[in-house]
Amino acid sequence: MLLEKHAPLRTKSIILTNDCPWYTDELYEAKHKKRKLELNWRKSKLCIDHQLYREQCSTVNKLLKEAKVTYYSNKIASDGRDHKSLYKITKHFLGASNEEVLPSSTSSKQLAQDFSNFFINKVEGIRNDIKTQNSLSNMNMNVLTPFSPLATNMMDFVPVS
Repeated sequence: MLLEKHAPLRTKSIILTNDCPWYTDELYEAKHKKRKLELNWRKSKLCIDHQLYREQCSTVNKLLKEAKVTYYSNKIASDGRDHKSLYKITKHFLGASNEEVLPSSTSSKQLAQDFSNFFINKVEGIRNDIKTQNSLSNMNMNVLTPFSPLATNMMDFVPVS
């Protein structure tokens, strides 16, 4: 009586959501079998039980990969012309987030100034690289092809038939 007064029984309803649409009954059964084999191996510590467990792990991984490939292949094939859906799938694969990432700054004026300085420095760096490349190529041209006057005078011409 005292226990029910201070800690009464409560009913909870649990809602299961299907976060993994590729999760099949076959995959569920394979994972269940894997957990049983792992428990057997941990109790017995036998090599054969460990081998059976590792083989089941491999089977589960293979089934999981096949299920994902099948699911996404079908999804892409069925949504082939729906660019919004394809974009969502691609975004999911790439792990893109919806958050905008901006540099930390105390004020928006400071942030704008930081962006301005970044691009000014970027342009100056590109200009310096171009100047360096031009001076190196001019120097290489002088080294590789020194100017030398023609050894023969072009005074004698022979007719060609």
